[in-house]
Amino acid sequence: MKPFFCLLAAAIVLSACSSSEGPGAAQTSLAAVKALLTKSEPRPNLRTTLTPDVLDAIGEPVLLVELTDLGVQAGVLLAQETGSRQIWASQNNITLTLLDGILAETRGLGNDLMSADLSDVRAALRGRTKRAVRVHYYLNGEDVLEPRAFVCDYRQTGVETIQILAGTYQTTQVSETCTGPDQTLQNTYWIDSRGIIQKSRQWVAPITGYMEIERASD
Repeated sequence: MKPFFCLLAAAIVLSACSSSEGPGAAQTSLAAVKALLTKSEPRPNLRTTLTPDVLDAIGEPVLLVELTDLGVQAGVLLAQETGSRQIWASQNNITLTLLDGILAETRGLGNDLMSADLSDVRAALRGRTKRAVRVHYYLNGEDVLEPRAFVCDYRQTGVETIQILAGTYQTTQVSETCTGPDQTLQNTYWIDSRGIIQKSRQWVAPITGYMEIERASD
């Protein structure tokens, strides 16, 4: 095991698991995560666990992610990068794929975003258009991929200085409102002057809900 994974194993865990639980407690299925949330043990806050010293010792890019509807946090490391496509992985084999910082896929959450067509969305977040179409693909009860299409409108809501684990950044907040046949999504991005999404709140899937993604280190 590489040294930074050893450090991550000590510092970054699913916050639904207490330090007294065994290795089988942190299951990747949504049912197990929801079961863990019913336990009374205190859950560590990764914002306090991921200190500058810990992040420096890890020495690798780290994201802090949180499923806000479930109250679950995780730290993820950059596992693979090809151009603008990045795959991030937790110690529990939960992965998320980002395209220019936009959530494109998840695995291991139990109710995953299998893939997404984001070509229009990427252009819109660069300011090239104020309307885009995004298509999400989910598995139905028969393990067949089903598309869900949304028409999205974009609005810059102002300049905001944000404090995240990676530092303090002046950003432009961009609101993305996506409307589908039976659902409306509200995603938010904080984008710096270089076009990097420093922080975001993005929809994953029904039940799983929204995921907040924040850069913890470069």
